[in-house]
Amino acid sequence: FAGTQVLVLVIEFWLKAWAESNNQRDETFLWVFIALTGGLCIVACIRSVMFYDANLRASSHLHDRSFFGVLRSPMTFFNSNPLGRILNKFSSDLGQVDELLPVTLFDVLQIGMASLAAFIVVCIAIPWLALLAIPLIFAFVMLRNRFLASSR
Repeated sequence: FAGTQVLVLVIEFWLKAWAESNNQRDETFLWVFIALTGGLCIVACIRSVMFYDANLRASSHLHDRSFFGVLRSPMTFFNSNPLGRILNKFSSDLGQVDELLPVTLFDVLQIGMASLAAFIVVCIAIPWLALLAIPLIFAFVMLRNRFLASSR
């Protein structure tokens, strides 16, 4: 995720250099931009495949551990709960983990990295904003804690 975001920033800085150049018709700028964009597409595809592969392995491991946990339950658990309820709960919980969690985690990581990259670029452009960010982060954490406490 970080590598993809770094490549996006490199492309943006390359476009900035191209726009500020005296010789904008130079084909070198175009070919470097095409190569960087192609590299970004390749890196993004590799990132996605690696993320979902790791997610698939983690999901299989979680399924195996959950299944063996149910199998090792005491007999009273099976006597007090109908088999249909156990199967339905087991499959619905793992189905949600398999379907919702990967997409949500991917979005959180991607948006988080984009936000971090934007913050870093702004701090490079206007360094005094980094000092302003400290109280803003503190205020955000306090507001978040207050909201979480009231929402429960």
